[in-house]
Amino acid sequence: MKKISILLALVLCSLSLFTTACETNPKDLETSNTENPNTETPNSVSGKTLILYYSKSGNTLSVAQTIERLIANTEMLRVNPANPYPEGYSETLPVATAEIEAIDNQGVYPPINTTIDNFNDYEMVIICSPLWWSRLATPMQSFLHANGSKLAGKKIAVAATSGATGIAQLVGDVRRLAPDAVFTGEGLRIAASQASSSQTTIATWLRSLGYTIG
Repeated sequence: MKKISILLALVLCSLSLFTTACETNPKDLETSNTENPNTETPNSVSGKTLILYYSKSGNTLSVAQTIERLIANTEMLRVNPANPYPEGYSETLPVATAEIEAIDNQGVYPPINTTIDNFNDYEMVIICSPLWWSRLATPMQSFLHANGSKLAGKKIAVAATSGATGIAQLVGDVRRLAPDAVFTGEGLRIAASQASSSQTTIATWLRSLGYTIG
């Protein structure tokens, strides 16, 4: 009888452990990407900030302008494609798709008209870009391809506008093109439909980067 009681207790204990394991939140098992050695814990930002942006529809421009209004001592620099894109989405789609394929398969980046000598005047560079088919917009890819080495040791942060998807691949493109930059804080995604009314969200994000917001 005693042996039966012990066996029954072991069975119940096993069932209890199994049930607990099944109820574990999958998020608790995810691996964090914040362990990248080029990511630092934000400190107070007191120097000049460069807001580097590309915007086709105007949504990303709205985000960049909100950032400019919220923090002091900034400059804005727009990345300009050498060949303007068509106005409509359906006309732009094949052009942008071909550019992404050329980048991925041949390492050929579309030409741009924006240059910069260096980033020495800036403590922080905030990169603002739309999400193009889960990727960093190709004009911004071109700029970082040409200037990524100049960002070595420089603090950067990333803000993106998108319809619905996450920005992991976009951030991956930035890390690939500026591998020696110091990524600060988490990337910010703003829904394209809310780009002009997201001041509170942007202010919270900027505080997390070390900015003082009035």
